[in-house]
Amino acid sequence: MKKHFNKKINILIVEDNIINQNLFSTLLQKKGWNTVVAGDGQEAIEILGLQTFDIILMDIIMPNMDGFETTYRIRDIEKKIGTYTPVIAVTANQDKEKCILSGMDAYISKPIQFEHFYNTIEKFFSKDQLAHILHIDDGDNHLIIKV
Repeated sequence: MKKHFNKKINILIVEDNIINQNLFSTLLQKKGWNTVVAGDGQEAIEILGLQTFDIILMDIIMPNMDGFETTYRIRDIEKKIGTYTPVIAVTANQDKEKCILSGMDAYISKPIQFEHFYNTIEKFFSKDQLAHILHIDDGDNHLIIKV
């Protein structure tokens, strides 16, 4: 008998403000998603060298390396290795067009509205990816349970 859960969604939060780090982590973990936090762009690049993510939430104004430069470097690395990870700007900066033109896929303005926050992230995933699904297959029967 085979049992497996759908892979959990892994999200990298790139944010220098500890209050926002905690808020975003809490909101995302309430959905059952895994989170890792990077305090700036340089740390994000280092983490991405060790681990893959399904989506990246990117602040714009940060010390050491801002969100625009970080996204540029991520896209450059992805071109070389043939991968692509959606990047969502999460910022008080009101220049949505600049975020999109710099290689980001979507934009969430601060202060965040919870419904818009979740909807923006969820549009990058299928319904199956968003559901916590247990598949049980004993060879004769196949049972799917949403949990």
